[in-house]
Amino acid sequence: MTVYLFAYNLINEKKGTFDYQPLWAELERLGAQRTQFSLWLLSADNTPKEVIDHFATFVDKDDRL
Repeated sequence: MTVYLFAYNLINEKKGTFDYQPLWAELERLGAQRTQFSLWLLSADNTPKEVIDHFATFVDKDDRL
């Protein structure tokens, strides 16, 4: 199992155009621990690409993971 430092930059969050609660709920569902507002520790058996691809479905295309 690998521990990932998962960080994101939510571009539209300031504009209020997208609800990011599903992203946070998914991180919590997977047992991730929030260390700062946009920084989480996540334990997973997946590859880095699989982790990014999974979470990309929870954010806007202009957001950064």
